[in-house]
Amino acid sequence: MNNTPEVRSYVPSLNGLRAISIVIVIISHINDRFFLFQVPFPFTTITDGNFGVNIFFVISGFLITTLLIEEENNKGTINLKFFYIRRMFRIFPAYYFLLLFYFVLQLFQIIHFTTQSWLSSIFYYKYWVPGDYETAHFWSLSIEEHFYLLWPLFFKLFKKQRLYFALSIILIVFLFRYNSYYDILAYPIIKSWVFIFQRVDAIMIGCLFAMYQKSIMSWLDKGIKLKFVPVFLILMLFLNSEYFVMLSAQYKFHLGFLIIPLGLGLPIGTITNVLIAILVLFSISNKNWWYTFLNFPFMNFIGKLSYSLYLWQQIFLISNKLGVLNKLPINIFLTIMAALLSYYFIELPFLRYKIRFETKNNNIYSV
Repeated sequence: MNNTPEVRSYVPSLNGLRAISIVIVIISHINDRFFLFQVPFPFTTITDGNFGVNIFFVISGFLITTLLIEEENNKGTINLKFFYIRRMFRIFPAYYFLLLFYFVLQLFQIIHFTTQSWLSSIFYYKYWVPGDYETAHFWSLSIEEHFYLLWPLFFKLFKKQRLYFALSIILIVFLFRYNSYYDILAYPIIKSWVFIFQRVDAIMIGCLFAMYQKSIMSWLDKGIKLKFVPVFLILMLFLNSEYFVMLSAQYKFHLGFLIIPLGLGLPIGTITNVLIAILVLFSISNKNWWYTFLNFPFMNFIGKLSYSLYLWQQIFLISNKLGVLNKLPINIFLTIMAALLSYYFIELPFLRYKIRFETKNNNIYSV
């Protein structure tokens, strides 16, 4: 592929972006649970938990595809067995340890999950089954697991069709958003904002930006020289705000054919995901103050801790089953402590073992 980027064993800035993502999610959940403060424009996007999740999605698509390209370039093929083993070591230990903790809580009748809730959590189809507060956030992990299962397989077997596959998934998301708006198929689950075909475009956009990184950066560099990018970003911020949608309705612009599929006015729309992907490219390529900030040791550490933070924040910040432990600021402290324990005693040991299944030069923290 002519547009294949020059990939690296460790991609800088991504842990810093993960840190920003998890902070957005946590701030959003604290606000929703305790303050219900209406954040004014233009800060609505950066304090929206769904926006934080979409940053994770774009990063996942970008990084996994980058590593697949790297392995293909170095080895001439992709070892799917090793890929799936690496994913298991990265995702499963901390995740199932949390489920074990939930199981103990249920034994002591502190929480109670239905059989369906347990099954959808254990087997990663939570985006299909509305759940309780404590497991509701597993919808995002379910989407990522299905991505990890299918994309590498397609990537290896259908090299010439990669672009068309990614674009097809994005088109399917468009169709599902049309369906939600016009209520063609009145099935609540497929209209839900956590359904896979309402959100997976974020991951696929990350994949596309990884595959065509060199070409996209070349185009963006020209935009920088023309001082076009700042204007472009400001315009996109406006187009992605609720004010654009309000003006469209007020003055009867009849732009529904664009607003609906692109998710204009929403922090989870396709336009937002493209902006996130552009931010990712700028963050890893331009060594300016932003690059320095993202690569501070503190930001890097929070990024490494982000997975455990995401897993544990729900039981302490959203749930109300733990009594005083769900009150501020105790719940924030417990979230951090649980994440630290999970990271050092669950994640790290498996990450160190996972290195046995890495391709040459891959860093154990890169995924």
